Amino acid sequence: MYPDKNVGEFFNDHFISVRIDAEDGGAVRRSATKYEANVFPSLLFVHPRGSVISSFIGMHTIPELVHAGQYVRE
Repeated sequence: MYPDKNVGEFFNDHFISVRIDAEDGGAVRRSATKYEANVFPSLLFVHPRGSVISSFIGMHTIPELVHAGQYVRE
C-alpha cells in the first residue's frame, strides 16, 4: 500500500491501514463523507470506535508521514 518500504513497515507495525478510493462511489463514498475526507489525498487516524483522532491533508514527504504516525502514537 505504501510505495516506500520504511513507511510501510512503520505503519504496518503500528496501525491497521485501509486505502479508500472515495471517488469509487457507494459505501466507499459514504465512508469518505462520514469522515469529511473531501480533499485528496487525506490521511486519517481513526479510533476503533470511529472517531477521527488526527488527520493530515495533501501530499507529504516520507519523513512527514512517519512523523505524523509517531505523533498520533504519543
